[in-house]
Amino acid sequence: MDEWNCLLVYTPEAPAIHYLSPLAWVVFELCDGSPRADIQETYLRLNAGK
Repeated sequence: MDEWNCLLVYTPEAPAIHYLSPLAWVVFELCDGSPRADIQETYLRLNAGK
């Protein structure tokens, strides 16, 4: 939810709603089935100089 600056995630196995911070939101978006090394490389590139 952009206006709350977080992402809401629902886990049906153990019913709950989780609020992800902006950083966790980025990691969630990067976890798309890509190899871990690719995710790490993209994450580091996105955060270069921060």
